[in-house]
Amino acid sequence: MATMFPSAEAYERFMGRWSIHLARRYLDFVRLGESSRVLDVGCGTGAMADAIASAKIPVSIVGIDPVDAFVDYCRARFTDPGYSFDGGNALELAYPNGSFDAAVSLLVLHLVPDPRKAAGEMRRVFPDRQIVDLEPPHPIYTSFYNITAYPQTPGLGSFFAGRTWEKGGFVARLRAILDDRGRPMVLANWNTDMGDGVEWSNAEEYPGYLKYTADAYRMFINEIIYSLTH
Repeated sequence: MATMFPSAEAYERFMGRWSIHLARRYLDFVRLGESSRVLDVGCGTGAMADAIASAKIPVSIVGIDPVDAFVDYCRARFTDPGYSFDGGNALELAYPNGSFDAAVSLLVLHLVPDPRKAAGEMRRVFPDRQIVDLEPPHPIYTSFYNITAYPQTPGLGSFFAGRTWEKGGFVARLRAILDDRGRPMVLANWNTDMGDGVEWSNAEEYPGYLKYTADAYRMFINEIIYSLTH
């Protein structure tokens, strides 16, 4: 990510305006009310921390990111003593087992070289919850649109290369961490680039990509509606 943007400020101008809206919806979904210590994996310029601060949720946050400029940006941006930010790698989290009550990650896993290992690291520091696959007929697939199978949305680069899959395998999956009631509190759009699908929805010069954009919007809308109604 650092190679794409010359500074944290540039990233914030380009992605921050979108990330904060998604972070607020994501926060509604995960419901951190019973958590006290939260790990934000791939904190970027602080969209999740900003959403948590704005909602006045009484938790402490540890954000990690491999990009030093993003860590410095977050440290300057958030002065609450309960918020801390460090350099870190999603593939090798520098925390003992069970260090956190919850782990969140926004727009990150599709950028990690080994998403499966990153998920394992998140599970290690948040060990009492398993990562499960959500498949039809789970109600998230019918909360607004009737979706018969989880869509595989290629990133624009993959689309140009003539493939639909991303890192982590050939089959796209919707994965989740469930709370004690069996309700998803963390969602992971796995082996799919839903972010690109939404971001490039106005790319008229790539008409063949529009069908993937439509699939990404439908799935995102279902996830949001489900989070607000269940």
